[in-house]
Amino acid sequence: MPANPHLRVLYANQLVIDQRWRWRLSDPFWRLYFNRDPGAFIATETKRWELPPYRAVVVPAWGDFRGSCVAPVRHLYVHFEPQGLSETWLRTRWQEPVILDEDPLLRALLDELAHDIQPAYPSTPGRDGRWHIPDQSTAPQSLAWSLRVEGATAWALAAALAHFEPEPASSVLTPGKATVEPAIRWIDEHLRDPLPVAALAHRCGLSADHFSKRFIAITGRTPMRYVQERRITAAAELLVRGDAPIENVARTCGFANRFHFSRVFTRLIGTPPAQYRVQHR
Repeated sequence: MPANPHLRVLYANQLVIDQRWRWRLSDPFWRLYFNRDPGAFIATETKRWELPPYRAVVVPAWGDFRGSCVAPVRHLYVHFEPQGLSETWLRTRWQEPVILDEDPLLRALLDELAHDIQPAYPSTPGRDGRWHIPDQSTAPQSLAWSLRVEGATAWALAAALAHFEPEPASSVLTPGKATVEPAIRWIDEHLRDPLPVAALAHRCGLSADHFSKRFIAITGRTPMRYVQERRITAAAELLVRGDAPIENVARTCGFANRFHFSRVFTRLIGTPPAQYRVQHR
């Protein structure tokens, strides 16, 4: 079993989404969706998933999905991070949304949470033509409500993990992970520093070519893609949880300047940093 598996809820709210909901869902956090009306979908270029009413849906981080809607839908959503589970396992095995089976208890938990929130209505698109999420959440701010959200989200995550066989714990430690673990630790501790592949390979006692092949086999990403995603993940949290200028966030996370940071952030997330900060506060 992974040590002390748990999750961290980042944000929870309820919107009424409609035909204007054309959202790119490419984020460093995970999502739990619970709709109380039919009409919403998420899709890739080759596949589409209907979001059925009163069924929980767990959407993995970093997938390049698009949201769409054909009718007004009351849409409860939770952004969260699973912790204590292998990121390698999650990234290589869990790449598509999981629509959970009918679960009366989970439905009751999520339905009660939804009833506690006055659904917010997105604003009419402004000059930029984009659909704007309200700046302020209408969710209760009490500790009790936050713990209920965390409990329901953990229940949904556990149910989603049960869709994978064999039991995820048996494969959560990917064979060979130890060979690149020194590089992974160094990356996480030195995001603002230069992180060339040759230096990372040296920390693992491997040639650059062998290291890159092992890294891709274990994480499903090139070393540079991994570094880029870790920097964007850290930046996204700094944007939401602090008030530091975007220039400072860029430097803290290892980007040469705001222009480079904004270009990479927008390409991976689909939203410029300043707009992301407003939407996810």
